[in-house]
Amino acid sequence: MSSTISSVPAWTVTPQAGNQINSTAISADGSRMILGTSNEYSTGQFAVFCYDATGSLLWQHPITFSAQPIDQGVFWVAISRDGKYAAAGGEISKQGQGFLFAYAVDSGEVVLDFNTTARVNQVSLSEHGEGLLAAYGNEAQLFKLQDRHYVSADTYTVNDQAYINSAMLSNEGNRAVLSAIQYQDQGDSDSESFGSVIALNVENDKFSLQNKTDLDTGPIRVSIIDSGQWWGASLHDGSCVVMNDFSDTLPVWRYVPEERTDIAYAFSIVASDSDGLYVSYGANIEDSKYKGCVYALKSDVVYGAFKPELLWKGMTEFGVNPGVNMDLNAQYVTATDGSPYGHDETAGNFYLFDHKTGQQLWNFPTSMMNWPMSIDADGNAIFGASDNGNAYYWRATSD
Repeated sequence: MSSTISSVPAWTVTPQAGNQINSTAISADGSRMILGTSNEYSTGQFAVFCYDATGSLLWQHPITFSAQPIDQGVFWVAISRDGKYAAAGGEISKQGQGFLFAYAVDSGEVVLDFNTTARVNQVSLSEHGEGLLAAYGNEAQLFKLQDRHYVSADTYTVNDQAYINSAMLSNEGNRAVLSAIQYQDQGDSDSESFGSVIALNVENDKFSLQNKTDLDTGPIRVSIIDSGQWWGASLHDGSCVVMNDFSDTLPVWRYVPEERTDIAYAFSIVASDSDGLYVSYGANIEDSKYKGCVYALKSDVVYGAFKPELLWKGMTEFGVNPGVNMDLNAQYVTATDGSPYGHDETAGNFYLFDHKTGQQLWNFPTSMMNWPMSIDADGNAIFGASDNGNAYYWRATSD
């Protein structure tokens, strides 16, 4: 008997009506889910929420700072693969204040409360939560778990004209990868960009530089395989790059679509010992009746044979957002779409693709754009959320 992930959510929750949800995370077994509420356009009351697989709320943590209104709220959340620790970061005010919290998932206890000098753009945890990585401004900060609380271990800083918009810690906790972007017209994200993808070794809770790959267009989203030996990024021009530990020249390869592409917000990479390396990423399309495209690529992992093969591409109704992810067996590819136009947003969709064939298994439409969609390690459950304030949980059902 086989099972597939149903197109009908097993449950839906609205943690705070009127707020958006910018990020979700799911444990490896699909039993614990984390989200944080936000509002891109105004101040508000925001919180971090933890749910179990039935949709029951296990705990919530309000984001409060001396009763002052919070500017944007939670931007990114993460959960360790074993489901024991979680983290959330975001913005307090546009004047350069951010926040970072970490939690013991079993109780909701706050095990890190850390103020930052800018919005936290991404948080990432190792498998058992021993390491926590957070990116904000031009800094990436490493925290280590010590006596059930996180303490600061090391910081990596890029030049003050760039900022780190994405950061990920390998599951083994031995490698961190960062994307540092710089715009030619400072502060204008529509201007030409350039930047670097930076790989850092993590040893004895300290960073050391493994590689810094300079690029002619800015990196947007990074991902890294469990062992840390392969990593890559999607780029501002809609292409993507992949790097590894073995090549003298990096990137190992760069994939440029045939279509005229714009920004690529989404990137995911997994490796199979028997099958090779898989990349799925999403880019916005110019001059098309569709506004986005999900690309599935495969690459050999044998030295000298590195070359990306396009397996398939799937069009989306609107621009592709960061919810492009794969399970560890590369059975499925998730994707989200939707575009903002000032305060007027398009509708959105959640998508599920069969990784082997590229067949769109289903799409689930929503009234507003969707940003996050996370899948568990075995491909049995999905947790996504929308700017309409709803979170959705899909799970596998037997045929």
